[in-house]
Amino acid sequence: MKKLLFSSLFTILLLFIGCNNSVTTNPLIKREHVFIKSYERSRNETLNFYKRKNAIDSLITEAKKSQNDSLLITSIGYKSYLFKTIKVYDSALYFAKQMYNKSRTSNDTILMAKSLFKIGLYNYRNQNWLDAFEYYNKSKNLFSALGDSSEVGKKLLTIAVIQKKLGDFKGSEITSIDALRFLRNYKDRKYRTAIYNHLGITSKEQKNYKEARYWYGKALQIATDTIAILNLKNNKAVAEIKLQNFKTAISKLTPLLLYPNLAHEPKLAARILDNLAYAKSKLHYPEAETELQEALKIRKTQNDLSGQFASHIHLTRHYKDRFQTPRALQHATQALHIANRLKGAEGKLEALSHLIDLKKNPKSEAIAYRTLKDSLVTARNRAKNQFAKLKYDTDKNREENFILRTQTAQKDLELAKKTITRNWWIFISFLFGIGLLSLIFRWRQRIKIAALNATSKTETRISKKVHDELANDISDIMTTIEHLIPTTNPKKEPLLNSLETVYERTRDIATETGALVLEKSFDKSLKELLMQHHKQDVKVITNIDIIRQIQLDDHKKNAIYRALQELMVNMKKHSQATRVSIIFKKQDKHHEIWYKDNGVGTDTIHFNNGLQNAESRMQDIGGSFTFESTKGNGFKAILKFSS
Repeated sequence: MKKLLFSSLFTILLLFIGCNNSVTTNPLIKREHVFIKSYERSRNETLNFYKRKNAIDSLITEAKKSQNDSLLITSIGYKSYLFKTIKVYDSALYFAKQMYNKSRTSNDTILMAKSLFKIGLYNYRNQNWLDAFEYYNKSKNLFSALGDSSEVGKKLLTIAVIQKKLGDFKGSEITSIDALRFLRNYKDRKYRTAIYNHLGITSKEQKNYKEARYWYGKALQIATDTIAILNLKNNKAVAEIKLQNFKTAISKLTPLLLYPNLAHEPKLAARILDNLAYAKSKLHYPEAETELQEALKIRKTQNDLSGQFASHIHLTRHYKDRFQTPRALQHATQALHIANRLKGAEGKLEALSHLIDLKKNPKSEAIAYRTLKDSLVTARNRAKNQFAKLKYDTDKNREENFILRTQTAQKDLELAKKTITRNWWIFISFLFGIGLLSLIFRWRQRIKIAALNATSKTETRISKKVHDELANDISDIMTTIEHLIPTTNPKKEPLLNSLETVYERTRDIATETGALVLEKSFDKSLKELLMQHHKQDVKVITNIDIIRQIQLDDHKKNAIYRALQELMVNMKKHSQATRVSIIFKKQDKHHEIWYKDNGVGTDTIHFNNGLQNAESRMQDIGGSFTFESTKGNGFKAILKFSS
């Protein structure tokens, strides 16, 4: 619980700091160093209680100023924990109740469950068993509502311990078995171990020693902690002593004293030694008395009152068995004195019973024994009745809650049905929207392709007119001039040359805009286009033939072909290049063609019709056309498109 509290507080600290980004405007950030310092001091176990309390009070003040409810509730809970460390349970209880009231106001179910656990714990420490049961049970119910089975199991274990203290051993066993149902995870092993150990204790209290031995064995099968294992083996050996299997008990207890870890657990070491010596005493081992006295000496050094009581009882029995009445009487008197300090009725009864046996005239002891026995029986019966009533009220409340939960569940079911229906309509609308968008996309694609085809037809028609009409007319004019103008006329030759140039340009336009007829595969057609410019003074390097590895629609092929054609024409007219590289790069469905030449380049690129046409063609197929050039560094262009 302590680690959980620290973790929660530190998380809140991070949120408290991290959620405020403005160093200059937020007053919380300005007090950040104060907050952190207070937090660290409250956790510093080397400081005394009052310094840690002052630090947690500072945190509470900061939480109130910043109106941070989670921080305030957790800080109050930690203050409650601090009072528990010095065993001032009334103050611990007061702040635990404050924590519960604050968490209830904030409607924080987790903190409510934790605060109820604290209230139950501090009532338990004050031996207010019925109040402890009530709050543990409330905490258990909240954790059950939260679906935290581990916490439910832990709370049931504590409730079982309370039932045992109230003398309800059967009820304690039933609650313990119930707790096992909720502790199924590997991380719950130590709690399952504790439950098996508790079942062993309740069986021993009912003098079912074989049953006790069985449960201690179950606990040992899953125990992993060395100290826990030593405790369980000791308890199992005690069951053997109760069954008068003294040799078995000695064989089980003797090796335990050799564990190296035992040196750090003097109380446990004294308990094992005392039980071993008592078993030896029953078999009249000569060293038994010395070992019993040694165990008592260790317990006195450790100020272990419960252990001292057990030692005095064992020494009383040891000397009674040997008819050494004065020494037995001495230890029985010491046992009663310690039982009075411990305020344990069971211990007082055991010590008094020995004094009655040992004294010649135990009249006062007999009266005290009878009075205490009667009051203990009365108190237990009253406690059992109150416990039964409290349990009945709890069960009744659980039934009422069940009815309420059933009604709520019905409402939730109706709401869930409405939500599911609404979600189905949303899903259907979503699918309809996706379908509509898909249709719109396809429709736009068809329009786009139709437009490209229309453009291609227009270009083809214009190309045909240029080729069949304009080019032929120019050819006729050249023929006429050739025959009508005398060769001696100095203007004839320049005029024919000019017309020849116009004729060739006309044929180029017709070729560039005419219908693209790929008599060969697309990759070969592209390579032939590029290699037309591979001459003695111009080298063209390309891997364009690997474009065959992808599938392209005809309109995309046409655009790519024409764009590359524009680039090659642009190179021929303006570049003066001697080396040209055209590299095709395939990347999944996205592809690139990199053009680069070593021409003269220019710092100011004139965006001529050819480059505009290339860009327009690539954009029409959803691609792009980018280029750059600097004087002396040639011309670069990148064509991007998808398959």
